[in-house]
Amino acid sequence: MVNPSIDISAVVLDADPRAATIECNGRLTVGMNYLVEAHGLKFLAGKIMWVRGGRAGLFFRHSIHPDTLDRLRPSPTQSAVILLRRVP
Repeated sequence: MVNPSIDISAVVLDADPRAATIECNGRLTVGMNYLVEAHGLKFLAGKIMWVRGGRAGLFFRHSIHPDTLDRLRPSPTQSAVILLRRVP
């Protein structure tokens, strides 16, 4: 269940095994920890490293396997949407 007080929907603009650039309308703060959910992926831990306007840098706690990374990258015809669930 999505909780709007702690969950933020975001679009992945670019991603590599260690980090992603995301865009969202939600309020993100540098240093906040999140669990990332996307396309059947759950519990991918990340931390916001920078914020500029509606964009942010999400650093993954562990390097992501290439097969998993493909699920996070946008395709030419479809955006990659993720859910960020804030954790302490």
